[in-house]
Amino acid sequence: MDKLELDDRVCRLERRASLQSLVLTLIGLAVLGAGFVGTVRVSSHQSREATPTVTLASTYPPPPLPSPEYETQLRQARQMYLQGLISRDDFDRKKEMILAAPMSFDDDFAAMKAARSLVSDGVLNESEYEVMKRRILKFGK
Repeated sequence: MDKLELDDRVCRLERRASLQSLVLTLIGLAVLGAGFVGTVRVSSHQSREATPTVTLASTYPPPPLPSPEYETQLRQARQMYLQGLISRDDFDRKKEMILAAPMSFDDDFAAMKAARSLVSDGVLNESEYEVMKRRILKFGK
């Protein structure tokens, strides 16, 4: 046997050994994964037996965030105007009063979306929106 044949046999043996180690590693990971899944299933089955009314939070959408108070008040005032309960002048004064009141914003993004939707729905005009935007972003007057 010459050197080339010997080198070829060594290469084949090394490939076979590396393939075997890869297969053994994959089998080991599969066994560990199956054991983990079995443990999770057993523990989740036991917890379901203990508390049958358990619900998964991920199966339900999160509750909607409450709309900012100013948005609710402005929409109610507009509804009163549209239904003829108050005059346009009363609506404008109520809107000025709501917009002049102190406001706090927990979430600037939600507050901006609410203010923009008020413009889209015809509750605020563009100049009133600009005032709201400055207040939400704390730019001052």
